[in-house]
Amino acid sequence: MTPAFLVALAVLLGSGARLPAQAPSPAPAGPDMVSPDTIQFPNNPVSDFLLVYERLKGVTLIKDANLAAGGQNLSLTLNQPVTKEEAIRLIESTLLLNGYAFIAVDKKTVKVINTAGGKNPRSEGVFVFTNEDELPEGEVIASYVMPLTHLAAADAVEIFNQFIVLHPYGSMVAVPVANQVVVTENSTLIRRLLEVKALRSEERRVGKECRSRWSPYH
Repeated sequence: MTPAFLVALAVLLGSGARLPAQAPSPAPAGPDMVSPDTIQFPNNPVSDFLLVYERLKGVTLIKDANLAAGGQNLSLTLNQPVTKEEAIRLIESTLLLNGYAFIAVDKKTVKVINTAGGKNPRSEGVFVFTNEDELPEGEVIASYVMPLTHLAAADAVEIFNQFIVLHPYGSMVAVPVANQVVVTENSTLIRRLLEVKALRSEERRVGKECRSRWSPYH
């Protein structure tokens, strides 16, 4: 260092002046964040949406024959980063609103069809899940065999119909012999039904315990 530099530095520090602070560098985006430029579809064919969806979801897509030419043009744009789950949900919601449906074929394969052409998802080989933890995330259509305790199958269907309005392709079938309900719907609604089931089953269990506790024969 030169003597002139040392003198200037001493004067600067002695005067109480502060050195300019460096601007903090922007935090890197997390691994599960999706940047806005990933989803910029001002007027794009459905096939563009599905390319991004397949990559984000990590599944194999089987596409309806009418998607060979790209499908209809839709719009969806991001103006800020979103999580991977939010990006997947936005794509699914956009396509659902325009007559497309996602159907679970197995745990790692999803079929995409256009229901506006009269196709019913239930005729497309919907995969049947028996473990709720394996249900697909988001709006993917699946069938689920729901076991019941503290609640009869017919009663469960009646209760569920009070809480949920099924899509035209949806169904709930009571199986009294096994005390189960087979539900075909998108996985978001199936999970809501599981929440209702848990609540009503707990109410029935507590009610039975209270009646047993206060019974004169107990």
